[in-house]
Amino acid sequence: NIRQTQKTDANDALAIVQASQLVDVQFINGKSVAQQELQSLLRMRELAVKQKVALQNQVRALLAEFNIHGSSAKGRGGLSGAVQRTLEDADNGFSMPFRDA
Repeated sequence: NIRQTQKTDANDALAIVQASQLVDVQFINGKSVAQQELQSLLRMRELAVKQKVALQNQVRALLAEFNIHGSSAKGRGGLSGAVQRTLEDADNGFSMPFRDA
């Protein structure tokens, strides 16, 4: 084990040099450009999915605050159908600025 007091660039460089002198250290090849691209695409997709789920959950919670449910019913358009029906309902008392937002 190699350990320094604080994590600094100088200490990192020293630790790398010291580790490279150890007999049982095996080095690995870096990723190819294609592998880095694929990893980046996967990370971007994961982020997009997390953001989509978070947004859906937030919209469901906002609808529930107004006692509007049924956003999970697939036969009626699911969440987007519930939002659309809510926005089109002129009798629910929502202001135009709220509807526009």
